Amino acid sequence: MIKSKLLNLPNPDISEEFIYKLPGHNTDSKCDLRFYRGPLKDSPSGQDKQIIILTELKDNPGASITNSAEYLYDQLKDFLLKQHSIELGEDAILIEHYEADHYGEGEDERFALFNKSGNFQHLSRERLELIFSENYSRNWDVIALLDSWASEEADEQEQKETWEFLERNLRHSPFIEPKIELWTIYHNLPAYPNKFVALKFITSSRTDELIVEDNLEDIRSIFESEGRRRIEPQPEQESTIVEIWI
Repeated sequence: MIKSKLLNLPNPDISEEFIYKLPGHNTDSKCDLRFYRGPLKDSPSGQDKQIIILTELKDNPGASITNSAEYLYDQLKDFLLKQHSIELGEDAILIEHYEADHYGEGEDERFALFNKSGNFQHLSRERLELIFSENYSRNWDVIALLDSWASEEADEQEQKETWEFLERNLRHSPFIEPKIELWTIYHNLPAYPNKFVALKFITSSRTDELIVEDNLEDIRSIFESEGRRRIEPQPEQESTIVEIWI
C-alpha cells in the first residue's frame, strides 16, 4: 500500500499493485498504481483525462520504473483493459513517484513525468497539483512547459503559451479546484495616479491585499525576494497592467 500523502489530490479511481516486466529479465517487477479519470471540460466527444501515478516499492524484486519506462505504456494499457475494462488513451499522463527516504534517510519525495519513449521530466509537488487542475491539454510535453514558466529568456511564443496555460488553469476543474496565487502590477490607476500598484489574486478572485510604491523596481524586488517569476501581459489585456508575478 502507498504510505505517502500526495498534496491536495482526489481519491484515485483505482489503487492497487501493478505487475510489469522488463524484456530480458526473468523476474517480474511490481509497483503501486493509482489511476485517476475525469471528464475533460467542453470535450465534444466526452473524452476523459487519464492520469497514472506509479510508485516505486522498496521491496520491488525486479527492474525499477525508471529502467522500464519505455515498456510500461503497453503493459498498463493491457492491464487496465483486462482488469478494469478501461481503454488507456494515447495521451494519458504517466507519472513516476519515489517516496521519501526510498534510497536513504533524508532523501526527498520525487515525481517525474514520463512518456512512451522513456523520456522523463522532473515534476514538483506544486506542479503535480496543476496537472490535476489543468482541463485541456493531456500531452506531457505541453505540461512540461511548467518548468519554463515566465523565464527571463522566454521568447514571445513561450510567453503566449504560458498565458494560455494559466488561463486554462483558472477555469473550473473536474478534479480539484485550483488555487493559483498571482500578483498583477498596475500603473496609474484612477485611485493611485502615477503610482505602481500590485493587487493579489487567488485563482480569478481579487483579494484585499495590495502593494503601492512610487517605483516599479521596489515592487519587483519584493517578488524577486519571494522567488516569484514574472510574466509579461498579453497585448489584449488592460493597458494599465504592467506585468504579472506568479
